[in-house]
Amino acid sequence: MQKRGPKYHRSDETKAKFANTRTTELDLHIISNLAAYHLLPSSLLVCLVNGNERVIYRHLQKLYHLGLLDRFHVPRPAGKNPGEFIYLIHSAAALDWLVEHGWAETADLDYERVKYDRERPYSDLLDPQKAEEVQGRLQFARHELMISRFHAMVDLACDKSNGEVELVDWRQGRELHQWVDVPKVRYDNQLALWGETGTVERLPHRPDAFFTLRFPKREGDAQEASFFYEADRKTTNTTRFNEKLRAHFQYVVKQRHHVQHYGVNRIRAVLIETLTPHWAEELRAAAKHPLVSGKNPSPLFWFTTSTLFTHGPKAEGDETDPATPFFLSNPKIVFARIWATPAADALSSLVE
Repeated sequence: MQKRGPKYHRSDETKAKFANTRTTELDLHIISNLAAYHLLPSSLLVCLVNGNERVIYRHLQKLYHLGLLDRFHVPRPAGKNPGEFIYLIHSAAALDWLVEHGWAETADLDYERVKYDRERPYSDLLDPQKAEEVQGRLQFARHELMISRFHAMVDLACDKSNGEVELVDWRQGRELHQWVDVPKVRYDNQLALWGETGTVERLPHRPDAFFTLRFPKREGDAQEASFFYEADRKTTNTTRFNEKLRAHFQYVVKQRHHVQHYGVNRIRAVLIETLTPHWAEELRAAAKHPLVSGKNPSPLFWFTTSTLFTHGPKAEGDETDPATPFFLSNPKIVFARIWATPAADALSSLVE
């Protein structure tokens, strides 16, 4: 029986075992997915690579011990299973492989992010002596994993659509960071309403992602639909969250900056995924505030809950961790009528 390498660290012995192995299409496929997604749990990576599970895990082991990938898991309470590994690119050499084999252009790869992650490794989360000082890194990792899950669901749902839907553009990260100048408002106690002050304030417009779906069998304007996406982990109150929605409303509806910055004529919706059904309803209700879009709630904002993705629609209120997340076998849940707006009671779908 072949001896397995150490689980939580690299060794010279294990690295030497893989040193003379050749670069395969599977290696490149794994690295390409991690370059696109940043962080991926092993179960989701297996779905995206779409190959023999045992072979994929063997190649992940190889790439880890060669120092091309890094891995960690989200810490859990003592006595609980540590959970699956989460992988990311650890060395610029992995990106160089993609360039050398014609899988990508240098300009399209984020070498800076790989350098940043290497200098502040997520694997520090597994070091008890560093646990407190890297709590911010843990929160960021959970946020990034939420974005990766949504991205993967859209990708996999398109693959299962029999050519009905294609993901033609996905962007995330610093390239989306913009500012928008908006009219400053205040509450008039005498009139009992919100009004503009005549001055301007600058708000950040920083969606977690932007993406465009194409429907090849449709015609005209119906052939494409573009969206912003926000992964909300309940780390802020509704007042601050509404300021973010206000920036979206001004950026998209009032000032139409998306035409210049993204090259699309219309943003169909700003999608907000949050952790629980209760909090999704809290945010949806808060989005009706006049500060966001004036006296009429805007249909621009669509809300849903992560529990629909992890547990499925039959167990929406169940927040315990399922053995196998629902979306792994049913990624098209992301296209279903699961999105609620503050402007209407009817649920919306990304593809209808």
